[in-house]
Amino acid sequence: MKRPLVPILAVVGVIVVCMLAIGFWSTSRPASAEETAARYLDALSSGDADAVRALLADADAVPDTAWSAFSTASAHLSSAEIVEVDESEDSAQVRAEATLDGEPQELAFTLTSSPSGWHVAEVPLSPVTVTATRGAWVDVAGEPVALEAGAAQLALLPGSYEVSAWPAEYLDGAATAEVGTSAEPVAVDLAPTFTDQALADAEAELTAHLEGCLATASEVPQGCGMIVPWPADLAEAAEVSFRADRMPETAIDLETGTFQATGGAVVATVTGTRPDGTEGVFTYRTDAWSLYGTISLDDEGLLLSVN
Repeated sequence: MKRPLVPILAVVGVIVVCMLAIGFWSTSRPASAEETAARYLDALSSGDADAVRALLADADAVPDTAWSAFSTASAHLSSAEIVEVDESEDSAQVRAEATLDGEPQELAFTLTSSPSGWHVAEVPLSPVTVTATRGAWVDVAGEPVALEAGAAQLALLPGSYEVSAWPAEYLDGAATAEVGTSAEPVAVDLAPTFTDQALADAEAELTAHLEGCLATASEVPQGCGMIVPWPADLAEAAEVSFRADRMPETAIDLETGTFQATGGAVVATVTGTRPDGTEGVFTYRTDAWSLYGTISLDDEGLLLSVN
């Protein structure tokens, strides 16, 4: 005699539904305090800024510069292990150990409980001061950071950060900021030197400036070290043209930020109106065409300024 299949199928269906319900509950329940602490340590160790941010109770307390630098840090925590979790009803104190570039690190942080689960109450941010003897910017883990009065104040998450002078094509100088888990202040001092490219570009810019001074114009150009006494002969100048019989010799000292161009010979031809209203053309020559100035670095690169 065959047994009816309907009751058997019904029992199987109940078992399947129960198993699915148990599986859903186990996967959808909030992570425990210890699981949250482990995820946080994993995120710090892998340099996953998004994962760290998601586990914080107040991610906005961490500045944007800290997140971007953390993602591109040269090294992060490793061998992180939980030592102790002391859990109460709505908070948990966690102690953990890790290493950073082989140096032992201790972590102590608090987890707080909310309806959405456990979150890290506060992330360890260390104040980092970067100083540079020249330049307007520094590069921190691939991100340019502006200097104010030769210094930049940052707050960074645990990790190793490469800090270098910027722009790299003009300035040479680098150091590593080792930012541990104790939130102690870190100081990085750079004494950048100019690169060969900086000198080459400064010479090219000065040469271009001198050549630009020789362009025909309606007036004597400013910042070119030229004095043309045409008002002694003309009431009004309509056109000024130049011919260099000898270009000035240039000398650039990037260490002092100064330059000079001396000993040039230039002829200026001025066309204009005489005091009596007739047209006149006069020629003036100097064998001492010279100019002096400074060369500095700003956020756009080399800046040439004529005294």
